[in-house]
Amino acid sequence: MACLKSPSDDGIHIGWEDYQRQAESRTLICIAGYVQDVVNFFDKHAGGPHPLKKNIDKDATAAFSGGLYDHGSAAHNLLAMKRVGILLGGVPHGSEELVVPPSQQSRVARYNELAI
Repeated sequence: MACLKSPSDDGIHIGWEDYQRQAESRTLICIAGYVQDVVNFFDKHAGGPHPLKKNIDKDATAAFSGGLYDHGSAAHNLLAMKRVGILLGGVPHGSEELVVPPSQQSRVARYNELAI
């Protein structure tokens, strides 16, 4: 497995945006801050290829650690052999992507604004 193309030039550390960009052309998944290339594992995965394919370019930590199936030590050891990099800075928090539209924001109404 080839190393990642990383700004640090060590071929190991990579940021989230670079990880997602490289996953467009490679079968990369991220689990617990480590990047794995699962290209040769689709046919061998006990749960079939679908769980792997749907997590390409995403953080699959929750799915791997009990979201769908709590993997045992054999799976953890196999995962370590697929490792091609380490994620720098972590995964963006989900709430950073959420924006509440103005129509759904709360506000305090005056008594005379209420239709009573």
